[in-house]
Amino acid sequence: AVTMDDKSTSQNSKLKIFINGNICQSREDFWNAYAKEIDPESAKHFGKNLDAFNDAISAAGPGYPGECTIEITGTENLNKIFGKENFQYIIELLTKADFVDLITQEN
Repeated sequence: AVTMDDKSTSQNSKLKIFINGNICQSREDFWNAYAKEIDPESAKHFGKNLDAFNDAISAAGPGYPGECTIEITGTENLNKIFGKENFQYIIELLTKADFVDLITQEN
């Protein structure tokens, strides 16, 4: 059993970021959903756009999630919101990042 004060194990358990694309009505909804799941300090400075996300993932800029599993559902809806090319860019960034385990589902 893991006790709450057993810091070493809790820090090794990877962050799990879950984004439900089906409830996103806009790009901002998506970025807000992402920002809510990461470190609040990092989220405060995260620019909530593709450039900022690129910095976060490829250069550990504000919004950098660290070792994590990111699960994105409703990718079909997100394709509509972002446009296929932009959403593909997000997926590619996350696929290339070796600190991210990516799980995606269409609905």
